Amino acid sequence: MACQYKKTGLISNLRFGESILLGRETVNGENVPGLYQDAFCLVSEVIEVKSKPSRPFGETGSNAFGERLLFKDNGMMNRAIIGLGRQDVMVKGLEPLQPVDIIGSSSDHIILNAKNMKISPGDLIKFSLNYGALLSVMTSPYIYKKSIYRKSSHAISKNLA
Repeated sequence: MACQYKKTGLISNLRFGESILLGRETVNGENVPGLYQDAFCLVSEVIEVKSKPSRPFGETGSNAFGERLLFKDNGMMNRAIIGLGRQDVMVKGLEPLQPVDIIGSSSDHIILNAKNMKISPGDLIKFSLNYGALLSVMTSPYIYKKSIYRKSSHAISKNLA
């Protein structure tokens, strides 16, 4: 059923995906009252942690995606690698929920500056996602999906995939 609107005429299609799924409206990114902003969380395992220089030695070239990256010299850093990459998720749509920074990514890994966080291989890093990142994760055959249904104070897990 179409609604008449004075300036645009008939409205026949409204898109509310991001609002319903992520609890925020798409124009200004503001939270929608009464909706959850944390309904989705991406979790990945740390596979490597090393103290490494923030700037690589020698000359750098383009990466596999044709990008030539510039590295600022901030001395040694606590670098962590997680087992997700661009084939799995739209990396620029991730926001870490722990005190780490995303400093780069390849097709199958994301590199983090773990700063002063005590972190070890096997630890889990959690991320919130924007709509593009959520879309890429949900359509990726490489990502394991787990749904948790909440009924009052009980959580019921159901595996998806």
